[in-house]
Amino acid sequence: MADTNTPSMIIQPPKESVPDQTRVFAMPVKYRHGAVVNMVEPQKISATPVAAVQPPAPPKTLSPLPSATQVKQPAHTKKGLLIAGGIVLIALAIGGYLLLRSVQKNKQNTIPEQPSATETPVETPATSQETPDVVPVTETLPPASPFPPAATSGIDTDSDGLTDVEENIVFSTNANLPDSDGDGFLDGNEVYHGYNPNGTAPGTLILAGLAQMLQIDGFQMLYPSKWTALSAQTGIGSTISTSTGESINVSVTVKDAALPLMDWFNQVVHDGSPSSSKSRKGYPMLVAKNQLRVYIDLGTQVVTLQYDTSTKSSIDYLQTFQMMVNSVEVK
Repeated sequence: MADTNTPSMIIQPPKESVPDQTRVFAMPVKYRHGAVVNMVEPQKISATPVAAVQPPAPPKTLSPLPSATQVKQPAHTKKGLLIAGGIVLIALAIGGYLLLRSVQKNKQNTIPEQPSATETPVETPATSQETPDVVPVTETLPPASPFPPAATSGIDTDSDGLTDVEENIVFSTNANLPDSDGDGFLDGNEVYHGYNPNGTAPGTLILAGLAQMLQIDGFQMLYPSKWTALSAQTGIGSTISTSTGESINVSVTVKDAALPLMDWFNQVVHDGSPSSSKSRKGYPMLVAKNQLRVYIDLGTQVVTLQYDTSTKSSIDYLQTFQMMVNSVEVK
């Protein structure tokens, strides 16, 4: 019990730091001067267990509705479908029959076109059942030409103007060395002007024994010593044969000294279109396109030189032939 004589103390709350306001707290009247306050005891919780609440039962699953196939159609519906199908089939059959009859009537009403009296019927020839013998067609090849194919220049390994055949057979020079004697002139250039390509002395082909002189009808010319000249006949000429089958044919024709060479050619030869030129001796001459025929004007006569390759397809003595042409002169 509290002492009734002891004055009650008022407990003030701690002051807050309020600078401009003063707070006053007062005790309620029922607690002043030792008033007794009834104490209320808290209610004791009963130890009796509380019954557990059962959760609600899950809803029952509904059975699926019957499918369309499971639904039984009434008997009268099936009969109706069968009757309708039969009617459709009968209608289709009747329509097809009527269409077939109409086509047949149109065919009967069509009158076939009769042939006129003036027209004669064409008889179709009867085809034979027998297969005719097939005659094989054999390709006929043209006969082989006796003439050689187009001639080409011979092989010149060192490109000095002389073919390998000329160097090895006629002039005895080195086919792999363009300047065999080392005098600063190509072997072919020396032969063209009538000089020895294989030595500085003696200087000419005649002095070196590589060429000799042929004299016919008041003119003369050089030809290789290793070739053979047939007997020269006046007014006919001569034939110079090589050791490999080729030949040089020499012929002489009388000409008016006042007649130019081209006019003489057009009157006498008139074959081809040669080009005009001059020999190293200064005589006018005509050269064929293939350079294998030359006409030299000596004033009162024309000397013709013809290179004949025979059956060979290579021209192995063209530089030697030109040397012979340039050596033609009046005696």
